[in-house]
Amino acid sequence: MWKFAGATTGDKFEIEDMNIWAYEWTQIPNLNANVKDPFYDTTHDLPVYQIRSGSRFIYFAAREFSNCVWGVFVPTEQLKIPSEVSMIESRIKQFDGFWLFYVCEHAHPLNRQLHFIGSSLGLVCLALLCYTGNLFFFPLGLVMGYGFAWAGHFFVEQNKPASFSYPLWSLRSDWKMWALMLTGRMRPEIARAVRTA
Repeated sequence: MWKFAGATTGDKFEIEDMNIWAYEWTQIPNLNANVKDPFYDTTHDLPVYQIRSGSRFIYFAAREFSNCVWGVFVPTEQLKIPSEVSMIESRIKQFDGFWLFYVCEHAHPLNRQLHFIGSSLGLVCLALLCYTGNLFFFPLGLVMGYGFAWAGHFFVEQNKPASFSYPLWSLRSDWKMWALMLTGRMRPEIARAVRTA
């Protein structure tokens, strides 16, 4: 069963303290919500979406009622969807499996942006170290890189950095994400990670 949660024009709409417009929406395959129109005596089958922050998932159904006005519905009972986190973590035996887990742990756009800034500043420090020979830039680069990334995890995504459990794969993934963001190819990876979760 689904209930009408409200209408939104795309600026801010929170479900369980998560603004749905601040996250990537991923449609759940083969799952629709049969909802009653809040204004007319009709029913509709709407796609069900999920947003993710770390290991926390929010599910909702949504439809554009009119030009830029969306109606949002939330489930009134537990949806029967397998645990994405356990499914992903059980596959972490090769890098591709870890990459999917890593992408899901970086679902919030601001977290990814903070990682990109930190990695870029780390590269600048590395270049300055090579150019000047001043060893001060080595620890500064580490502080910049990890400082921005960990701020994204602790304060934005509110999860534990993957580098704590998988330091080498996490480092490799950091730079893979940086390159994909630089070239504008990160969005398909987010969709793939959540779809195969």
